[in-house]
Amino acid sequence: MAEANEFAGMLIVFGRFVPGLRFVVGAIMGLTRYTYWRFLVWGSIGSVSWAAFTCLSSYLVGSVIDDRPAVSMLVSIVITTALLAALYQPLKRGWQDQAAPSPPT
Repeated sequence: MAEANEFAGMLIVFGRFVPGLRFVVGAIMGLTRYTYWRFLVWGSIGSVSWAAFTCLSSYLVGSVIDDRPAVSMLVSIVITTALLAALYQPLKRGWQDQAAPSPPT
């Protein structure tokens, strides 16, 4: 359970960016009795980040591709997926490094 608490903040923040994961992360944090105030802080950080990213990317993509809504939606999806993949890779490496057994001394 210590590992879950260690990564809970990042899980809550990144969970805000993925539609189905938002609910699942909240339910898991409740079931594991994660501290409400910590969840509130991380949830607020994730929500503000998600709102800022969504508004900014929508404005930028919409201003460049203003007459083709389907293309602008596709571009937004690709940008969001690429950004989440780029942020996930360093986290995954960190998790794998911590999960690797240390050599005996």
